Amino acid sequence: MLTPRRAAPPTGFRFLHIPKTGTSFIITLRNQLDACKHKDMSCTGAAGGGVGRYEHGQIVYSSMFFEKAPAGYDPYCGGNLVACQSQTYHKFYDKQFQANNPSFAYVTLIREPVSHTISMAGWKCPSLRESREAGWRLTELPRTSLRLTKLNEVNLTTALNNLLKLDFFGVTDRWTESICLFHATFGGEPRPSQFLNVRPGDNPSPPAWVVERIRANTVWDRRLYAVGAAAFQCRVDAVLASDRAASYTACVQKHSAKDAGTPAEPHAAREQLPLSQRDAPLARGGPLP
Repeated sequence: MLTPRRAAPPTGFRFLHIPKTGTSFIITLRNQLDACKHKDMSCTGAAGGGVGRYEHGQIVYSSMFFEKAPAGYDPYCGGNLVACQSQTYHKFYDKQFQANNPSFAYVTLIREPVSHTISMAGWKCPSLRESREAGWRLTELPRTSLRLTKLNEVNLTTALNNLLKLDFFGVTDRWTESICLFHATFGGEPRPSQFLNVRPGDNPSPPAWVVERIRANTVWDRRLYAVGAAAFQCRVDAVLASDRAASYTACVQKHSAKDAGTPAEPHAAREQLPLSQRDAPLARGGPLP
């Protein structure tokens, strides 16, 4: 069980990075910490996007990815950031780490489970990106579970309590609001880089029967997400009722505007698409992997 959130400002961050919820969030953590001298980037190599993705059967690399670290780059930010290290990347809560680093803040992101699972399937089985319906037969998905977690009616409450005890959690599907809420929580001003998708996924579009199978297998995940998203909204409402309302509102308006120098928020429009299309990558600032 996680211990309650701290009252004092954090000296560092540990990112509980659930796969396919937003590597780009590491940019926000680096930008926030004075100990991180290199800003506007996530990790180097595979952890931060130094791997290719497929477009029409061809592997391509984004110009925003770093294959080699800049001179003097410190992925650990003097030991104040745990996000890119190979030993902890995509790792979850570590009780001993928290005991040894009580002044660190734990942060994470949650994502709508159906689109999340589709994205996970595309990540685990790259062949699905170009496959037809036959490629989605469960017998052709080795090592890929269409269930995100082992949630059930017994441990759902524990999972929710642990989520609420984190110093911060955002919602991938509400990226702009999440970044602005992060700064309303920890202070500081966001930089334009924090609203970019620096590691877009090339996600598949499954047939309807696969979407329904995923929905059936993520019943408890979707319940947790619904309550978590409601709790996220409560935190937003609390900010809007406080002296931080003006800065939060200005942040959302600035970084949602098309003429603000950063991408417009895509999520409202995405909700109008069929489930099978909602996870398709958009241009800069689209749904984050």
